[in-house]
Amino acid sequence: MSSSGRTNMKKILLTLLSLYLLTLTPLWAQVSTPSTPVVRKGARATLETPKAQPSTSRTFVHEEGRIANALQSASWLRSVYRLIDLTTPANAPLYYPEVTTPTRANLFAQICQLYQSGKLRVYEYLDGEEQLDEAHLLPYRDFLDRFHIPYKVEGKGAKEVLTIQPSDLPTTEVKSYYLKEAYLFDEATSTYDRLVLALCPILSTVGDYGAVNMPLFWVEYEALQPYLSDQLIPLSKQNAAKRASLDDFFTLHLYEGEIVRADHLLGRSLVQSSTSAEDLKKEQTRIEDELKAFGSRLFLPDSTLKHRPSTQKAKKVPTPKASPSSKSSKGGRSTTRSIRDRG
Repeated sequence: MSSSGRTNMKKILLTLLSLYLLTLTPLWAQVSTPSTPVVRKGARATLETPKAQPSTSRTFVHEEGRIANALQSASWLRSVYRLIDLTTPANAPLYYPEVTTPTRANLFAQICQLYQSGKLRVYEYLDGEEQLDEAHLLPYRDFLDRFHIPYKVEGKGAKEVLTIQPSDLPTTEVKSYYLKEAYLFDEATSTYDRLVLALCPILSTVGDYGAVNMPLFWVEYEALQPYLSDQLIPLSKQNAAKRASLDDFFTLHLYEGEIVRADHLLGRSLVQSSTSAEDLKKEQTRIEDELKAFGSRLFLPDSTLKHRPSTQKAKKVPTPKASPSSKSSKGGRSTTRSIRDRG
């Protein structure tokens, strides 16, 4: 083949190679396009708009079993039961509003709504320590029958639906709660915490012999907690601004209530262990003081830490010659000692 023929052949090959690369350019551009589209003014977006997430009062991450793990890893633990009286001004956020509206409901009304919809499991109340297990689950229909709350049954079998009028729920008659909390210290992380473990609403009615208080059921606070962070509430009667949630109310321990039982009394309440009202008050005060004293002894303030002796070895400093006035009669040694050398 002549030189001119070889030149023409190279030109043809280069042309074919250029055409082949041009056919690959759209494919390469498609692969390298960013996954996030850039929508310009007047352009039409082709991606589906993501659904808006429901707004909450604050970011909340529910860790399943977090409280159970904290209790298991604790090196020091005390559990107490408090009576939370809703007529006390500090506990008013748990009682209001008395009448449930489409946008607002008090704590017991919210628990009943979650209970009825199957989002929350509750456990029957027992004398003594609560049993939060499968064997003591309380079905919603059994709860309604046990406390004589009227309802209608619609459908049969698996399609059975219980219909309840909101006015038939005793939301205004629950005027107190039992609250179980744990004080614990984790030596591995050097953390001291106070956790709400469970709640028990108490129904207050008037019987033939006067006022009667009936505990309804137990509910685990860890299961209830995610639902309490959505609704904003005022934290006091003096300030109507809705700046916090019911979860904040419990997490910040803004509730007030006297201790009615402790874990070291073998299932007996303080009333059963006390012989008089004075003994009851003394025992309540003693337990409160023990809990406060343990927490205060765990950590030293910074002012104390500054004066603690150093663990590092001190450097040897040449001992200065003693002046004649500081010599003693024995061996000529000084009788004065440095403050660092004392004790």
